[in-house]
Amino acid sequence: METIYIKIYRTIPLLKENVWVRIKNYAKEEQFNNLLQSFEKDFNKLISQAKVSMRNKRNEELRTCLHTLKGIAGTVGANRLHQMAKGAERLDIDTLNKNHFIEEIEKCAEDSLREMKN
Repeated sequence: METIYIKIYRTIPLLKENVWVRIKNYAKEEQFNNLLQSFEKDFNKLISQAKVSMRNKRNEELRTCLHTLKGIAGTVGANRLHQMAKGAERLDIDTLNKNHFIEEIEKCAEDSLREMKN
């Protein structure tokens, strides 16, 4: 069952267009590709760590992963991902587990990356 806050996040644009227009206009191709690769590597690592933290009920470790993901997403203009990570920071592990929120964040990160590459 989809929760109300998952539905709300879908109304937020994936990317901040003004950020991506500037990045695409001013970054050299190599810089742009490095940014995308770094973002993908970082979010995969953080999602993996978050899942392990949830399984092991390590709240503080999970919060650190979500906080870092929030910061990275904000920096690159992945608006929806930023907001989802920010919201997830405030939820307890049981709520995150029950609502498959980390998996939703993972899907959002993948969608954001796909959009960045277009």
